[in-house]
Amino acid sequence: MKRQNGVVLSGKLRELRAEQIQVGDLASSAAVATLVTDHPAYGGYHQVIFPEEHALEVQAFAALTGGDLEVTIEGWLRSVPGNSVVVVDRAIYLNVTQTQRDQVARLKAASRRRIEAGRPGRPGPK
Repeated sequence: MKRQNGVVLSGKLRELRAEQIQVGDLASSAAVATLVTDHPAYGGYHQVIFPEEHALEVQAFAALTGGDLEVTIEGWLRSVPGNSVVVVDRAIYLNVTQTQRDQVARLKAASRRRIEAGRPGRPGPK
């Protein structure tokens, strides 16, 4: 349920890793990280999930910035007893250059072409 669970957070990503995840009805490849917005004593460490449609992008930007990635995310809070995560709907990367944005755009386009070429009933690249 996304309604009334909207979240906007801004901070530095830490401990980014690729995972196969299952959170309620959400099951797929994803990137999982900790978004640091403040000291942990003030509740400033947030587990965030970048679903499959955002996972390639965040991993590419993290690699290009040497893991020093600042981001603002819009998403929604998914809570179950004893655990809560923020599921990312949109990410704005704050400390990347236009050259890095162009590189990631090319990587995403190539990935989409590979996916499309592998679907049954679709013509592959010529």
